[in-house]
Amino acid sequence: MALEVPMESLLQGVQAIKRRARQEDDPLALLSTGHAMRLARAFSKISDSRIRVALVSLAEGIALRGR
Repeated sequence: MALEVPMESLLQGVQAIKRRARQEDDPLALLSTGHAMRLARAFSKISDSRIRVALVSLAEGIALRGR
């Protein structure tokens, strides 16, 4: 008992947060991999916005083909 209040009363009305079923869909979990960090570092060094947009489009196209 915290503060002489039952835990159940503190959590009353709070709904559980639904977690994503697949961890690979979680962008934050992805950033914990070495390859993703290398890609993010390289991407951040590209100053030309047209090239950045083209790379994002390329990655999205590759991702769609893999599903």
